[in-house]
Amino acid sequence: MTGNPLSGHTAANQASMTGSGVFTDSLEDGEHITSPSLTNMLEGVHGNGIILEEDTASTASIRDRPEDLPGVCEQTTNPHQISIQGGHAILDGVLYDFANGYSGASPSSIDIKFNSTSLHYAGVSTPSALTSGQEALIVVYISSDTANKCISWEMGTPVTTASNTYPTTPSAFLSNPKSGLDVTQTIVLAVIRVVYVLGSGDNDLNISITESNDKRVFVRPTPLYLTPVTTGAVNDKTAVDSHTALDALHSDTGNFTASRLGAIWQSYNSDEHANLYYSSKDSGGTRHTHLLGPTRIDVSSPSTNQTFTFGSNQVFVLTPSTTINLDPSGTFPPGYTVFVSVPSGSTVTFDSAGIASNVVATEATMFAYDGSAWKKVMVSGTISPASSGASGLVQLSDGAGGFTSDADLSWDAGAGELTIDGKLTVTGLIDPTGLELDPQAANPGGVAANTLWLDSGASNRPKIGSNAVMRASDNISELTNDAGFTDAAAAGAAAPVQSVNSATGAVVLDADDLADGATNVMMTTSERTKLGGIEANADVTDATNVQAAGALMDSEVTNLAAVKSFDPTAYATAAQGTLADSALQSVAFQHLRVNLTNNALTFGTNAGTDYFLQVAETSDYSNTGNTTDIVVTAHATEDYISLGAGGLYMVVVSVEIFTAATTAAQDFWLQLGNGTGSSTAIRNWGTARLKKAPTSTSSDSAVNMQKTVIIDVPSTGSDEKLYVAARVNNSNFTVRAYDNNRTNITVTRIGASTS
Repeated sequence: MTGNPLSGHTAANQASMTGSGVFTDSLEDGEHITSPSLTNMLEGVHGNGIILEEDTASTASIRDRPEDLPGVCEQTTNPHQISIQGGHAILDGVLYDFANGYSGASPSSIDIKFNSTSLHYAGVSTPSALTSGQEALIVVYISSDTANKCISWEMGTPVTTASNTYPTTPSAFLSNPKSGLDVTQTIVLAVIRVVYVLGSGDNDLNISITESNDKRVFVRPTPLYLTPVTTGAVNDKTAVDSHTALDALHSDTGNFTASRLGAIWQSYNSDEHANLYYSSKDSGGTRHTHLLGPTRIDVSSPSTNQTFTFGSNQVFVLTPSTTINLDPSGTFPPGYTVFVSVPSGSTVTFDSAGIASNVVATEATMFAYDGSAWKKVMVSGTISPASSGASGLVQLSDGAGGFTSDADLSWDAGAGELTIDGKLTVTGLIDPTGLELDPQAANPGGVAANTLWLDSGASNRPKIGSNAVMRASDNISELTNDAGFTDAAAAGAAAPVQSVNSATGAVVLDADDLADGATNVMMTTSERTKLGGIEANADVTDATNVQAAGALMDSEVTNLAAVKSFDPTAYATAAQGTLADSALQSVAFQHLRVNLTNNALTFGTNAGTDYFLQVAETSDYSNTGNTTDIVVTAHATEDYISLGAGGLYMVVVSVEIFTAATTAAQDFWLQLGNGTGSSTAIRNWGTARLKKAPTSTSSDSAVNMQKTVIIDVPSTGSDEKLYVAARVNNSNFTVRAYDNNRTNITVTRIGASTS
């Protein structure tokens, strides 16, 4: 049948019911009704009833088919058996699933039989079997009996069918739905009329269903429409923004303020903006009225002092042209927060008569009221404090509250070295343990005359400016003014010799005073003997003498040309290996990471359908940037990551999957492939799989699937594609972001292809 979900309460749709039970009990004029038609209305007013998800799903296929909606009772298979569509119901303020609730987008169902062994029977004693000519009424209702799917039934006293005789509706359930239950409230689904039939099998009550009279009551808790509360007429915007104002709405003052109750209402603030208010008492019994929303913002460039009141602006982005105050006015509840940001301009003083906290340019501060005074909760900056440049660069202030860096100034933590690629100006003293200079071909100084340097063109001689520094091993001739020194002749003419060989006065030199003298000699006997032992015409470069001294001769080296052309960069270091052909080789790593970043975004996918991650969708995904061989590629149907030929790639994938509530077995797949046309292509690179067994009660699942693979793309072939797809068999599912780290793809080129 098609129509209003409540049309089952009339006889208009009786022909559409399946089985032998049809609608007869009716709310139409001239028809009769049974008591549950009225008691259910009262239950609905009390807040008890079935919640229809279809009420708020405008295109749900069954929303206008009452016989398919939750709670319908239809006779099936056996004359004493009904099928009940599952759903959600509110009983005594608590939500219960009945008849297995929902399976995905559709209601589940259960079958129950009216017999003496039924676990759903709630009567005090076992019902009596019908005898020939008898009939009775059975009430089927929702209770809090979670052990039996929250479905119970009670059978009334049988009567003998006769003219103007109608069975009595059972009513014990109205005060005691079932023994042992804490909740005594119920919702009637249907009143079933049954007549005698000779039973067989488990039909020991001799029942045959002839009518199924719909008594369902539905509640719609959302959307919740609020009318503005005002002390004026309709469309007036006079604010009722406190619990005392709410009590004084009429001249007969109310008692809400003194009560334990809480309240939510919509009204206005002093600026006539609509606000949502909530009032309650704290643990000390003091009542406060709080603002639930919306959060209003003031973006301006004021030049005078500003004030704010409860319910007005809470976020201020100010660029004042002069120093101003931002002061609270009126009363505020504990926990009321105000956020002040000053991207630029002059200082803002918050609560100048109280905390008097200054918010300067490029600062942002959050303030909260504790019930008696304002407190500074947090201070931050309006400029990102993120570091600048590559790893190891020294961070410098950019003059605007942020950081900058320069490649000419870096720190090597491993070597403990500070590198300055440029001039170092020191206005004070330096106190190094040593000063190491690199030889230069030319004076490198800005003021050359003041520069201490090593001249590589003069055997690394130290110089100040262009002047060489004198060393202990240098000769007088190294000096530019060596001609000014007095020689022996000049010294003799200038002054007489005072003594020679202990002789004084006028001295005459003889042979013994000379180097070759026999007695008073300048060379000792042992020195002369040693000199005599040197062969005539001795040659220190003689090959025999050189080889005898231990030198390695050209004739002794078999690979002389290789030794002479030795290049240190062509051989392995000690850290790389002992042999060149087995040494570690440098690898040019490439790396890319893709994150699902939109935390508000969920992707819904039907059961048994592959969902491919649309990695090039920049509104939902971010990445660290394409490299030469790793490229995020958009496609008309499914996005992928391109892997360049000739590379060896490590791929690490993590996907967060949430499923809808179901009792069915769930089969989770995370698939990495090079195509989308077949399962073979979708799973070409590898899969991760998890299976969950069926459950007795409907429940959802949250699973994080991870997979790591190594992909070798031969250099002789073409670039490869990497697709990532999630799939769940037997349940609808979604892929979610959460914290930007649960759904991500990391691709690293770890070396060259081995193929």
